[in-house]
Amino acid sequence: MTGEVSAPAVNNFGLSSTQAKGVQRCLAVAFGYNGAIDGIAGDGTRAAFKRFGDKAVSLC
Repeated sequence: MTGEVSAPAVNNFGLSSTQAKGVQRCLAVAFGYNGAIDGIAGDGTRAAFKRFGDKAVSLC
């Protein structure tokens, strides 16, 4: 199993549930995330994370 990553790790950006909840809280404050703070990186989390990435790229 060397080099394999479980599906939950891939689906959650490699974050634990606790870490993902922290990211969701930050995204809710600054990047329009309005979904549940549940530690699961679903479509809403991914969309807000993309907005974060787009903003970061525009600052560089």
